Amino acid sequence: MLVCGQQFKRERMILWQYFGSEGGKPLLLVTHSPVQVLAWHKGTMYSAEFLDRILFATRYTRYLDKHGFLRFQNWKLYGEQGLAKAPVTVWVYDGSLKVEYQAVTLSQYTVDESTSRKSRILA
Repeated sequence: MLVCGQQFKRERMILWQYFGSEGGKPLLLVTHSPVQVLAWHKGTMYSAEFLDRILFATRYTRYLDKHGFLRFQNWKLYGEQGLAKAPVTVWVYDGSLKVEYQAVTLSQYTVDESTSRKSRILA
């Protein structure tokens, strides 16, 4: 895989070889550098849902046991039996708890914040 500068030089060389020269003098090729082409792009726009998840969710990493379960606080939650010993991500966000493996939701639970500041999983 070529980086942007290398790709630019390679394409410029191909153009140079393709168009050749005129009367022993090389043709003047008008090309733009990557900086000139991408100057308008100031940043990446993300959806509100994506930003909410990043900024307001709490993420934990746990490992599944040999039966596909994980321990989270005082709870034993099901992930997936076929992913035994694999690392999974536990997201706690806005009344829900999700168990994910490589951005794929394995299970989702509803969480109720009780007065004793401990989470209670409803189902």
